[in-house]
Amino acid sequence: MSISDQTVIMAIRAIAAKTRELETQINAGDEDDVSYLEEELLAYSRAQMDLKRHYIDVQRLSDNLPPYDRLLG
Repeated sequence: MSISDQTVIMAIRAIAAKTRELETQINAGDEDDVSYLEEELLAYSRAQMDLKRHYIDVQRLSDNLPPYDRLLG
């Protein structure tokens, strides 16, 4: 199965946004127990690392994909 470059880019952006949201919730300190948020953040961080590795591999073969860091906006 192949995933399009556009789908990978959208997934990277969505996970980056969710990661920022979770970090904000954890740092806000509004909840007594943030361990479930930390576990969710860890899962998203792992997915982000997997997608980054995949994107960098694909980017090497393409001349029109933006640098990974520009996707994190």
